[in-house]
Parts: sequence; structure tokens; C-alpha cells
Amino acid sequence: METIAGCGGGGQHEGASHGRVAARWRPRVGPVSSVGWTRSHPVLARLPSPLDCGARADDGKPSLWRRERASLALVVLVLASLVACSTRDPGEGGGAGPAIAAAEDPPPGGVLWIPDPRGAAEEVPRSPLPEELLVRWMEAPYWDDGLAEVATYDASRTIYGEERPHVVTLITVKEDLDARTLVKSDRPNEVEVIPVLKLHWTASVDAGAYPYHYALSLFVDRAQPWVLRKLAGATFEWCGVTTRHLWRRGDVVFGEARSYFDGEGDMRVEADFARALSEEQLLLAARTLDLGAEVDLPLRVLPTQLDNRARPQPLIEGRLRSLPIEVVTDAAGRQHRVRPLRFEVNGQEGRDAASIRVDVALTHPHDVIRFASPRVGTLLLRSSERRAYWER
Repeated sequence: METIAGCGGGGQHEGASHGRVAARWRPRVGPVSSVGWTRSHPVLARLPSPLDCGARADDGKPSLWRRERASLALVVLVLASLVACSTRDPGEGGGAGPAIAAAEDPPPGGVLWIPDPRGAAEEVPRSPLPEELLVRWMEAPYWDDGLAEVATYDASRTIYGEERPHVVTLITVKEDLDARTLVKSDRPNEVEVIPVLKLHWTASVDAGAYPYHYALSLFVDRAQPWVLRKLAGATFEWCGVTTRHLWRRGDVVFGEARSYFDGEGDMRVEADFARALSEEQLLLAARTLDLGAEVDLPLRVLPTQLDNRARPQPLIEGRLRSLPIEVVTDAAGRQHRVRPLRFEVNGQEGRDAASIRVDVALTHPHDVIRFASPRVGTLLLRSSERRAYWER
């Protein structure tokens, strides 16, 4: 299915739909780590209850056809139980289970399985950009000093039809992910790890009646910063909480989303992620480009995951293009020479309202001075420093 849980309404205006991949469900067969047999199961939902099947006929005796139905239902339930037991997580002693295909048209929350993220290091994704356009910025000693880059931005976002000024903090730091579990390893010398750069976005927005809170962490391969390894995010306000979690194996991204909105609920999805990246990932990946080179490449973008809705959202097809060098004044009044990069949606080339723009400073460490998106809003750099923010 070329779609994934992503951005939606919640009072925020949406980007143009032109150039988007049509969303569709497709059966997929693959390894199973866990299966939850729920009422949304397309087979079990249609089976009669064994209790109903044992009802008596008018003469007080169980009818033959009811006994047959009862037997059939019990057989199917036993088989379902055996399948569920055989598809336990290998770490629970069950071994690798058989493959299960998702339903062709599952109801919300009806995708029955989600692959185990362990072993993700074995399937190396492909970078959507050619190596000649990349520099070794992510491998510089700058990231090995034990500190984090903490950047603050004056930001604005449309919520309920009005521009809402706020502050966004972006924290970028080097980490080692455990290759089995894709979480930060406290024992990098004892287990197999994937070196990554983590970009953590945090913001609180006064939306009028109550505040919106956003948090998003994305992890990119340090050797290939255009390759998303994992994404985890949450948004919450007075109505409820929405969470999402994505991870990548090869060119496929798997994900979970949980929403308090009717019609969304719990979802498990997958997407073809070849030649693609997430919208927020552009803030990090753009800094790795050779800013002296001309860029004009096809690209697919997963719309922002900074949203309180979790409706399936198709990837956006377009092109990434470099623009002439400019001088930009940041929120603190400092001037910077920048190389603007613009992602233009297919069919809407040149329209700022439908494009994503990232202005990257020409000087090291190539800070993002300005960012603009029809979904996320605008960011303008105020300050950037390296420090151990976790120390008091």
C-alpha cells in the first residue's frame, strides 16, 4: 500500500493533492512477529458464536445443521489459535511463524500483522540521491564531541484558520541504535549498532482555546543521512493524544499509529519508501548536500508527522531543485549567505504555496536558517549552540 499514517486536518490547512500517489491497500505476505486476533479480523468477524450454534430447535432438541455449524466454528477457532501460537515473537520461544497476508480491504485497525524491527540492519536502504551530490558533513568530528546541537526557531503555523506564532526547538545529536531493537544502545561495544543522527523536534503552540504540543524524533543513517531508519512522534492537546512509530527495512517502511479520532483508532500500515524521505527529514538531509552543485532530482516526500490526525496520507511526488544563492536575515538580525533548496510538487512547479523550501547556510556547520512548508508552517533561526543539555 503506497500510503502511511500521516498528516490530516485538525484545523490545519492541507497541502495540494496534485502529484500524490493514489492510496490503495494491497495484500502483503511477510514474516510475522505478533498477531492480535480481534473483532476486526475479516474471517472471525463473520463466524457465528459457538454459544449461538448450540441453540435448540423448537422441539427442544439441537438441530443437525446447528450442530454442524457449531463444529465448523470450533474447528476454525482451534486452527486460528494454533496459527496465533505459531506466530509468536521468536524472542518468546515460538520460533519463526508462517507468513500471513493482510486483507485486501481491511477495516480501520484491520491490518493483522507488523514485522519485527529486529534485524533491520541486514536490509540496507538505498539513498534517494547520488553519492556525487553528498558531502561527508555527517561524518565530521563535529558530531563526536559528546555534545548536542540545540537550535531554536521563531515559528508560525496555521491552526483553526489563524497563524499561531510559537518557538520550535530542534536537537541534533549522534547516537548508536541497537540493530536488533532500533533503540538507543547503552552498550555500543557489546552489541551490533547502527550509527545515526537523531533530529528531535519539540514545540508547544497556543491554539487559542488550548495549547497543542508536538514532539517528533527521527533517526537517519549517519553514513546515508537521506535514509530514514526510524521515526517516533506524538501530538497532544486537551482532546487527546495521537502517536506514530515508523521503521524501515530495505525500501519498505512499516508503521503504527494510534489516534483518538473516530475512524482512525489503531492502524498498522506499510509503504514503499524507495526514493523517499519524511518532510521533517529535509531539515537534516539538506545539510549534507554539496551546496556548490546544481540539484534537480525526482523525490517522494512523506507529509509531516507533526499532526494530531493519523489518517493514511499518500507520499507526495515531486522534484528537489537548488535555487541561486541568497542573503537571509535570521530572527536575531544576523545575515547569512544561503543555498535555497525547494521541493516542488509535480504539476505545481514554481508555486511557493505547494512547495517545501529549506535555506541552508553556506558556512560550516551549515545551519538551516529558514524552513517553509504548507503543512508545518515557517521556521526562522534564532540561535544555535552545542551543549550537553541533559546535564544540570
